[in-house]
Amino acid sequence: MTTLTNAHPPLPSIYLALWWKASGFFPEVTREAVLMVASLGLLAVWRLAMRLMGVPLVAFWTVVLTGCIQSGLRRVRWPMRIFLRRLFVVGLVYVLPERDRKPWAAALWFAAAALSKETAICIPLTLAAMDGLEAVRSLPQARKKLLVERRGC
Repeated sequence: MTTLTNAHPPLPSIYLALWWKASGFFPEVTREAVLMVASLGLLAVWRLAMRLMGVPLVAFWTVVLTGCIQSGLRRVRWPMRIFLRRLFVVGLVYVLPERDRKPWAAALWFAAAALSKETAICIPLTLAAMDGLEAVRSLPQARKKLLVERRGC
């Protein structure tokens, strides 16, 4: 059996193919598989809001409003962008809070996002550039602190 080549990254196709192989090639199976990815994204939005704000009411309304917005975007090229957005938010859960960073977990989620849409490589590169700029910007202050400590002032 041969298929046409696909220029898109493989993750959405592999994910849906596994679901179709396990459950049959039906529209309902496709919808359920994509709804599972969407629910993963809403869970990630909840975790991100809780990590950044720490207020359950804020997290609740963030999830509700995100769900309302996403339900209105049904006509978007769904497999690639739905996967990209959800995996990107899960990656942000592990990279944004300064105190609880887990760079290895964020790297795995950002790699999965890049496997679902090729433009997702810009996200971790932008975050790395921002960290680099912040490090360069804070460098003179660190030098001042070292000089003050050495002088004993």
